[in-house]
Amino acid sequence: MIAVIADDFTGAAEIGGIGIRFQMKVEIVTRVSIEPDTDLLIIVTDTRSKSAEEAINDIYLITCQLMKLKPELIYKKIDSVLRGHIIAELLAQMKIMGKQRALAVPANPHLGRVIKDGMYYLKDVRLHETGFRNDPEFVMSNSDTMRSSDVIDILRYNNSADLERLNIIVAKTDVPFPAKGIIIGEALSSDDLRLWAKRVDDHTLIAGASSFFLALLEHLQYPHREGAFEKSIAYSGGNMLLVCGSSFSKSKQMVAKVLADGAPVSLMPSALLHADGALLSGLQDQWASDIISLFATHNHVIVAADPEANYPANELGRNISKHIAKVVGKVMKRLPVQELMLEGGSTASSILNEMHLEKLYPQQELADGVIRTSVPGNAALHITFKPGSYRWPESIWNSNLRK
Repeated sequence: MIAVIADDFTGAAEIGGIGIRFQMKVEIVTRVSIEPDTDLLIIVTDTRSKSAEEAINDIYLITCQLMKLKPELIYKKIDSVLRGHIIAELLAQMKIMGKQRALAVPANPHLGRVIKDGMYYLKDVRLHETGFRNDPEFVMSNSDTMRSSDVIDILRYNNSADLERLNIIVAKTDVPFPAKGIIIGEALSSDDLRLWAKRVDDHTLIAGASSFFLALLEHLQYPHREGAFEKSIAYSGGNMLLVCGSSFSKSKQMVAKVLADGAPVSLMPSALLHADGALLSGLQDQWASDIISLFATHNHVIVAADPEANYPANELGRNISKHIAKVVGKVMKRLPVQELMLEGGSTASSILNEMHLEKLYPQQELADGVIRTSVPGNAALHITFKPGSYRWPESIWNSNLRK
Protein backbone atom coordinates (compact mmCIF):
# COMPACT_ATOMS: atom_id res chain seq x y z
CA MET A 1 0.00 0.00 0.00
CA ILE A 2 1.05 3.57 -0.74
CA ALA A 3 -0.16 6.34 1.59
CA VAL A 4 -0.55 9.99 0.66
CA ILE A 5 -1.15 12.90 3.03
CA ALA A 6 -2.95 15.68 1.14
CA ASP A 7 -3.62 19.16 2.48
CA ASP A 8 -6.98 19.66 0.72
CA PHE A 9 -9.77 17.64 -0.91
CA THR A 10 -9.18 18.68 -4.51
CA GLY A 11 -5.51 17.75 -4.23
CA ALA A 12 -6.49 14.42 -2.69
CA ALA A 13 -8.91 13.76 -5.55
CA GLU A 14 -6.22 14.66 -8.08
CA ILE A 15 -3.92 12.02 -6.57
CA GLY A 16 -6.84 9.60 -6.59
CA GLY A 17 -7.26 10.17 -10.31
CA ILE A 18 -3.65 9.19 -10.88
CA GLY A 19 -4.25 6.06 -8.83
CA ILE A 20 -7.10 5.17 -11.19
CA ARG A 21 -4.71 5.58 -14.12
CA PHE A 22 -2.44 3.01 -12.48
CA GLN A 23 -5.31 0.56 -11.91
CA MET A 24 -5.16 0.96 -8.16
CA LYS A 25 -7.92 0.51 -5.63
CA VAL A 26 -8.16 3.99 -4.09
CA GLU A 27 -9.70 5.40 -0.93
CA ILE A 28 -9.87 9.05 0.12
CA VAL A 29 -10.45 9.37 3.85
CA THR A 30 -10.37 12.01 6.55
CA ARG A 31 -8.96 9.66 9.18
CA VAL A 32 -6.60 6.69 9.10
CA SER A 33 -8.31 3.29 9.10
CA ILE A 34 -6.93 0.53 11.32
CA GLU A 35 -6.77 -1.98 8.44
CA PRO A 36 -7.40 -0.21 5.11
CA ASP A 37 -8.31 -2.51 2.21
CA THR A 38 -6.79 -0.48 -0.59
CA ASP A 39 -3.73 0.00 -2.79
CA LEU A 40 -3.66 3.79 -2.41
CA LEU A 41 -4.79 5.40 0.83
CA ILE A 42 -5.18 9.19 0.64
CA ILE A 43 -5.69 11.05 3.90
CA VAL A 44 -7.13 14.56 3.64
CA THR A 45 -5.97 16.90 6.39
CA ASP A 46 -7.39 20.22 5.08
CA THR A 47 -4.41 21.82 6.83
CA ARG A 48 -4.09 24.58 4.22
CA SER A 49 -7.21 26.11 5.75
CA LYS A 50 -5.97 25.75 9.35
CA SER A 51 -3.48 27.58 11.51
CA ALA A 52 0.16 26.48 11.44
CA GLU A 53 -0.17 25.03 14.94
CA GLU A 54 -3.24 23.00 13.98
CA ALA A 55 -1.50 21.82 10.81
CA ILE A 56 1.56 20.61 12.73
CA ASN A 57 -0.58 18.74 15.25
CA ASP A 58 -2.58 17.04 12.50
CA ILE A 59 0.53 15.98 10.60
CA TYR A 60 2.10 14.56 13.78
CA LEU A 61 -0.99 12.48 14.51
CA ILE A 62 -1.63 11.21 10.98
CA THR A 63 2.03 10.36 10.33
CA CYS A 64 2.20 8.38 13.58
CA GLN A 65 -0.91 6.45 12.60
CA LEU A 66 0.39 5.75 9.10
CA MET A 67 3.76 4.53 10.37
CA LYS A 68 1.94 1.77 12.26
CA LEU A 69 0.45 0.54 8.96
CA LYS A 70 3.95 0.20 7.43
CA PRO A 71 3.08 1.45 3.92
CA GLU A 72 5.51 1.00 1.05
CA LEU A 73 5.73 4.78 0.68
CA ILE A 74 4.34 7.85 2.44
CA TYR A 75 4.02 10.75 0.01
CA LYS A 76 3.26 14.31 1.15
CA LYS A 77 1.01 15.99 -1.43
CA ILE A 78 1.61 19.74 -1.43
CA ASP A 79 0.10 22.52 -3.46
CA SER A 80 1.77 22.93 -6.85
CA VAL A 81 2.17 26.68 -6.33
CA LEU A 82 3.39 26.30 -2.74
CA ARG A 83 0.37 27.56 -0.81
CA GLY A 84 -0.06 26.28 2.71
CA HIS A 85 2.11 25.58 5.76
CA ILE A 86 4.49 23.50 3.66
CA ILE A 87 7.71 23.88 5.65
CA ALA A 88 6.04 23.37 9.02
CA GLU A 89 4.26 20.24 7.81
CA LEU A 90 7.37 18.77 6.19
CA LEU A 91 9.38 19.32 9.37
CA ALA A 92 6.68 17.66 11.47
CA GLN A 93 6.53 14.65 9.18
CA MET A 94 10.32 14.38 8.99
CA LYS A 95 10.55 14.30 12.76
CA ILE A 96 8.06 11.47 13.15
CA MET A 97 9.53 9.45 10.28
CA GLY A 98 13.12 9.96 11.44
CA LYS A 99 14.19 11.65 8.19
CA GLN A 100 16.99 14.23 8.11
CA ARG A 101 16.00 15.67 4.76
CA ALA A 102 13.05 16.09 2.43
CA LEU A 103 12.71 16.42 -1.34
CA ALA A 104 9.71 18.44 -2.55
CA VAL A 105 9.00 18.77 -6.29
CA PRO A 106 5.93 21.00 -6.61
CA ALA A 107 5.99 21.75 -10.36
CA ASN A 108 3.32 20.51 -12.78
CA PRO A 109 5.09 21.04 -16.13
CA HIS A 110 2.21 19.72 -18.27
CA LEU A 111 0.09 22.57 -16.88
CA GLY A 112 2.80 25.16 -17.48
CA ARG A 113 3.74 25.28 -13.77
CA VAL A 114 7.53 25.11 -13.69
CA ILE A 115 10.49 26.16 -11.55
CA LYS A 116 13.56 27.49 -13.37
CA ASP A 117 16.66 29.08 -11.81
CA GLY A 118 14.87 29.40 -8.49
CA MET A 119 11.85 31.21 -9.99
CA TYR A 120 8.29 29.92 -10.31
CA TYR A 121 6.55 30.40 -13.68
CA LEU A 122 2.99 29.76 -14.81
CA LYS A 123 2.92 29.46 -18.60
CA ASP A 124 6.02 31.67 -18.93
CA VAL A 125 4.60 34.33 -16.59
CA ARG A 126 6.12 34.83 -13.16
CA LEU A 127 3.79 33.47 -10.52
CA HIS A 128 3.35 36.75 -8.63
CA GLU A 129 2.08 38.35 -11.86
CA THR A 130 -0.77 35.79 -12.23
CA GLY A 131 -4.08 35.26 -10.43
CA PHE A 132 -2.18 33.59 -7.59
CA ARG A 133 -0.85 36.99 -6.55
CA ASN A 134 -3.90 37.52 -4.34
CA ASP A 135 -5.15 34.27 -2.90
CA PRO A 136 -8.08 34.81 -0.51
CA GLU A 137 -8.05 31.16 0.59
CA PHE A 138 -4.54 31.39 2.02
CA VAL A 139 -3.56 34.85 3.27
CA MET A 140 -0.74 35.24 5.76
CA SER A 141 -1.01 37.98 8.34
CA ASN A 142 2.27 39.61 7.28
CA SER A 143 1.04 40.41 3.77
CA ASP A 144 -2.02 40.04 1.55
CA THR A 145 -0.14 39.98 -1.75
CA MET A 146 2.59 37.78 -3.17
CA ARG A 147 5.34 40.16 -4.33
CA SER A 148 7.94 37.76 -5.70
CA SER A 149 8.19 34.60 -7.78
CA ASP A 150 11.41 33.51 -6.14
CA VAL A 151 10.63 30.11 -4.61
CA ILE A 152 12.34 30.92 -1.32
CA ASP A 153 10.42 34.20 -1.13
CA ILE A 154 7.14 32.35 -1.77
CA LEU A 155 7.93 29.88 1.00
CA ARG A 156 8.87 32.75 3.28
CA TYR A 157 5.57 34.47 2.45
CA ASN A 158 3.59 31.33 3.28
CA ASN A 159 5.63 30.17 6.29
CA SER A 160 6.83 31.89 9.43
CA ALA A 161 9.88 29.64 9.90
CA ASP A 162 13.48 30.83 9.58
CA LEU A 163 14.23 29.29 6.18
CA GLU A 164 17.96 30.03 6.18
CA ARG A 165 18.49 28.28 9.48
CA LEU A 166 16.63 25.23 8.19
CA ASN A 167 18.89 24.79 5.14
CA ILE A 168 16.18 25.03 2.49
CA ILE A 169 17.56 25.08 -1.04
CA VAL A 170 16.18 25.19 -4.58
CA ALA A 171 18.14 22.73 -6.72
CA LYS A 172 18.47 21.32 -10.22
CA THR A 173 18.24 17.58 -10.85
CA ASP A 174 22.01 16.99 -10.75
CA VAL A 175 22.78 18.79 -7.48
CA PRO A 176 24.05 16.48 -4.68
CA PHE A 177 21.64 16.07 -1.78
CA PRO A 178 22.71 17.72 1.47
CA ALA A 179 22.83 15.46 4.52
CA LYS A 180 20.14 17.58 6.20
CA GLY A 181 17.56 20.08 5.03
CA ILE A 182 14.74 20.51 2.53
CA ILE A 183 15.39 20.42 -1.22
CA ILE A 184 12.88 22.10 -3.55
CA GLY A 185 13.43 20.43 -6.91
CA GLU A 186 13.37 22.50 -10.08
CA ALA A 187 11.49 20.98 -13.01
CA LEU A 188 10.81 22.18 -16.55
CA SER A 189 9.52 18.93 -18.03
CA SER A 190 8.29 15.43 -17.32
CA ASP A 191 11.84 14.23 -17.92
CA ASP A 192 13.00 16.35 -14.98
CA LEU A 193 10.33 14.75 -12.80
CA ARG A 194 11.55 11.30 -13.81
CA LEU A 195 15.13 12.25 -12.93
CA TRP A 196 13.99 13.36 -9.48
CA ALA A 197 12.02 10.12 -9.04
CA LYS A 198 15.19 8.11 -9.70
CA ARG A 199 16.87 9.92 -6.81
CA VAL A 200 14.35 8.85 -4.19
CA ASP A 201 15.94 6.94 -1.32
CA ASP A 202 15.04 5.62 2.12
CA HIS A 203 16.68 8.57 3.88
CA THR A 204 14.51 11.25 2.26
CA LEU A 205 10.91 12.31 2.81
CA ILE A 206 9.18 12.64 -0.58
CA ALA A 207 6.73 15.44 -1.29
CA GLY A 208 5.35 17.32 -4.24
CA ALA A 209 2.44 17.93 -6.57
CA SER A 210 0.47 15.37 -8.57
CA SER A 211 2.92 15.22 -11.50
CA PHE A 212 5.80 14.11 -9.29
CA PHE A 213 3.59 11.45 -7.73
CA LEU A 214 2.84 10.16 -11.24
CA ALA A 215 6.58 10.07 -12.01
CA LEU A 216 7.18 8.09 -8.81
CA LEU A 217 4.57 5.46 -9.74
CA GLU A 218 6.16 5.15 -13.17
CA HIS A 219 9.57 4.74 -11.55
CA LEU A 220 8.17 2.05 -9.24
CA GLN A 221 6.83 0.34 -12.38
CA TYR A 222 3.17 0.18 -11.42
CA PRO A 223 1.02 -0.98 -14.36
CA HIS A 224 -0.20 2.07 -16.25
CA ARG A 225 -3.44 2.33 -18.21
CA GLU A 226 -2.84 3.93 -21.58
CA GLY A 227 -5.35 6.30 -23.12
CA ALA A 228 -6.99 9.69 -22.67
CA PHE A 229 -9.29 10.90 -19.93
CA GLU A 230 -12.83 9.60 -19.85
CA LYS A 231 -14.82 12.06 -21.93
CA SER A 232 -18.12 11.93 -20.11
CA ILE A 233 -19.75 10.99 -16.87
CA ALA A 234 -22.06 8.01 -16.82
CA TYR A 235 -25.11 9.24 -14.96
CA SER A 236 -28.85 8.80 -15.39
CA GLY A 237 -29.72 12.41 -16.18
CA GLY A 238 -30.83 13.27 -12.66
CA ASN A 239 -30.19 16.50 -10.79
CA MET A 240 -26.72 18.05 -11.01
CA LEU A 241 -25.65 20.74 -8.53
CA LEU A 242 -22.44 22.52 -9.53
CA VAL A 243 -20.85 24.61 -6.78
CA CYS A 244 -18.37 27.23 -7.98
CA GLY A 245 -16.42 27.98 -4.82
CA SER A 246 -13.32 29.48 -6.39
CA SER A 247 -12.46 33.17 -6.35
CA PHE A 248 -10.08 32.85 -9.32
CA SER A 249 -10.90 35.33 -12.08
CA LYS A 250 -11.52 32.69 -14.76
CA SER A 251 -14.07 30.92 -12.58
CA LYS A 252 -15.85 34.20 -11.82
CA GLN A 253 -15.86 35.09 -15.52
CA MET A 254 -17.44 31.74 -16.41
CA VAL A 255 -20.16 32.22 -13.79
CA ALA A 256 -20.83 35.76 -15.00
CA LYS A 257 -21.07 34.54 -18.60
CA VAL A 258 -23.61 31.77 -17.99
CA LEU A 259 -25.57 34.05 -15.67
CA ALA A 260 -25.83 36.64 -18.46
CA ASP A 261 -26.91 33.86 -20.83
CA GLY A 262 -29.84 33.03 -18.57
CA ALA A 263 -28.48 29.81 -17.06
CA PRO A 264 -29.96 28.53 -13.78
CA VAL A 265 -27.51 30.22 -11.41
CA SER A 266 -28.21 30.94 -7.75
CA LEU A 267 -25.90 33.55 -6.20
CA MET A 268 -25.13 33.79 -2.51
CA PRO A 269 -27.09 36.64 -0.92
CA SER A 270 -24.61 39.26 0.29
CA ALA A 271 -26.66 39.72 3.47
CA LEU A 272 -25.41 36.32 4.66
CA LEU A 273 -21.98 37.81 5.37
CA HIS A 274 -23.38 40.23 7.93
CA ALA A 275 -26.14 38.16 9.55
CA ASP A 276 -26.17 35.97 12.63
CA GLY A 277 -28.57 34.02 14.80
CA ALA A 278 -32.14 33.60 13.58
CA LEU A 279 -31.63 36.03 10.70
CA LEU A 280 -28.69 34.00 9.39
CA SER A 281 -30.64 30.74 9.62
CA GLY A 282 -33.60 32.31 7.85
CA LEU A 283 -31.45 33.64 5.01
CA GLN A 284 -29.83 30.22 4.58
CA ASP A 285 -33.24 28.52 4.45
CA GLN A 286 -34.47 31.03 1.88
CA TRP A 287 -31.41 30.57 -0.32
CA ALA A 288 -31.80 26.79 -0.15
CA SER A 289 -35.45 27.17 -1.19
CA ASP A 290 -34.43 29.38 -4.11
CA ILE A 291 -31.97 26.73 -5.30
CA ILE A 292 -34.58 23.98 -5.00
CA SER A 293 -37.09 26.08 -6.95
CA LEU A 294 -34.66 26.24 -9.87
CA PHE A 295 -34.62 22.44 -9.96
CA ALA A 296 -38.37 22.53 -10.66
CA THR A 297 -37.56 23.59 -14.24
CA HIS A 298 -33.88 22.57 -14.65
CA ASN A 299 -31.85 19.40 -14.07
CA HIS A 300 -28.65 21.43 -13.63
CA VAL A 301 -28.15 24.34 -11.22
CA ILE A 302 -25.03 26.40 -10.50
CA VAL A 303 -24.36 27.85 -7.04
CA ALA A 304 -21.75 30.57 -6.59
CA ALA A 305 -20.80 33.76 -4.82
CA ASP A 306 -21.65 36.91 -6.76
CA PRO A 307 -18.89 37.26 -9.40
CA GLU A 308 -19.38 41.04 -9.52
CA ALA A 309 -19.15 41.61 -5.75
CA ASN A 310 -16.01 43.02 -4.14
CA TYR A 311 -15.81 41.08 -0.90
CA PRO A 312 -13.32 42.13 1.80
CA ALA A 313 -10.37 39.71 1.88
CA ASN A 314 -11.27 38.38 5.32
CA GLU A 315 -14.73 37.40 4.05
CA LEU A 316 -13.48 35.41 1.09
CA GLY A 317 -12.33 31.81 1.01
CA ARG A 318 -13.15 29.97 4.18
CA ASN A 319 -15.95 32.27 5.39
CA ILE A 320 -17.90 32.22 2.13
CA SER A 321 -17.26 28.48 1.77
CA LYS A 322 -18.94 27.86 5.13
CA HIS A 323 -22.06 29.76 4.08
CA ILE A 324 -22.23 27.89 0.78
CA ALA A 325 -21.65 24.56 2.55
CA LYS A 326 -24.45 25.14 5.03
CA VAL A 327 -26.93 25.89 2.24
CA VAL A 328 -25.77 23.03 0.00
CA GLY A 329 -26.22 20.72 2.99
CA LYS A 330 -29.81 21.94 3.38
CA VAL A 331 -30.49 21.38 -0.33
CA MET A 332 -29.05 17.85 -0.24
CA LYS A 333 -31.36 16.93 2.66
CA ARG A 334 -34.46 18.19 0.87
CA LEU A 335 -33.79 17.15 -2.72
CA PRO A 336 -32.22 14.08 -4.37
CA VAL A 337 -29.04 15.22 -6.14
CA GLN A 338 -27.26 12.59 -8.21
CA GLU A 339 -24.23 14.65 -9.26
CA LEU A 340 -22.57 17.11 -6.87
CA MET A 341 -19.78 19.09 -8.57
CA LEU A 342 -17.40 20.91 -6.24
CA GLU A 343 -14.86 23.55 -7.28
CA GLY A 344 -12.15 24.69 -4.86
CA GLY A 345 -10.54 22.83 -1.96
CA SER A 346 -11.90 25.04 0.80
CA THR A 347 -15.44 24.79 -0.54
CA ALA A 348 -15.18 21.02 -0.99
CA SER A 349 -13.91 20.54 2.56
CA SER A 350 -16.67 22.68 4.07
CA ILE A 351 -19.41 20.86 2.13
CA LEU A 352 -18.13 17.36 2.94
CA ASN A 353 -17.86 18.31 6.61
CA GLU A 354 -21.44 19.56 6.48
CA MET A 355 -22.50 16.24 4.93
CA HIS A 356 -20.44 14.26 7.49
CA LEU A 357 -18.63 12.33 4.76
CA GLU A 358 -15.35 10.70 5.80
CA LYS A 359 -14.64 8.34 2.88
CA LEU A 360 -14.85 8.52 -0.93
CA TYR A 361 -13.87 6.18 -3.76
CA PRO A 362 -12.44 7.80 -6.93
CA GLN A 363 -14.15 6.32 -10.01
CA GLN A 364 -13.40 8.47 -13.08
CA GLU A 365 -10.69 10.90 -14.13
CA LEU A 366 -12.47 13.34 -16.46
CA ALA A 367 -9.59 15.79 -16.94
CA ASP A 368 -6.49 16.99 -15.09
CA GLY A 369 -7.57 17.25 -11.46
CA VAL A 370 -11.28 16.65 -12.26
CA ILE A 371 -12.19 13.45 -10.44
CA ARG A 372 -15.59 11.81 -9.99
CA THR A 373 -16.02 9.77 -6.81
CA SER A 374 -18.63 7.44 -5.36
CA VAL A 375 -19.97 7.67 -1.82
CA PRO A 376 -20.11 4.64 0.50
CA GLY A 377 -23.70 3.79 1.40
CA ASN A 378 -25.23 6.07 -1.24
CA ALA A 379 -25.09 4.48 -4.69
CA ALA A 380 -27.22 7.27 -6.21
CA LEU A 381 -24.77 10.08 -5.37
CA HIS A 382 -21.48 10.92 -7.04
CA ILE A 383 -19.23 13.83 -6.10
CA THR A 384 -16.80 15.40 -8.57
CA PHE A 385 -13.89 17.60 -7.48
CA LYS A 386 -11.92 20.28 -9.33
CA PRO A 387 -9.19 22.65 -8.07
CA GLY A 388 -10.22 26.29 -8.34
CA SER A 389 -7.46 27.21 -10.77
CA TYR A 390 -8.24 24.35 -13.21
CA ARG A 391 -10.90 24.38 -15.93
CA TRP A 392 -14.08 22.31 -16.02
CA PRO A 393 -14.05 19.87 -18.95
CA GLU A 394 -16.63 20.34 -21.68
CA SER A 395 -18.33 17.12 -20.56
CA ILE A 396 -19.48 19.00 -17.46
CA TRP A 397 -19.45 22.70 -18.36
CA ASN A 398 -21.49 22.13 -21.52
CA SER A 399 -24.69 23.27 -23.20
CA ASN A 400 -26.81 21.63 -20.49
CA LEU A 401 -25.36 23.97 -17.87
CA ARG A 402 -25.60 27.02 -20.11
CA LYS A 403 -29.30 26.64 -20.82
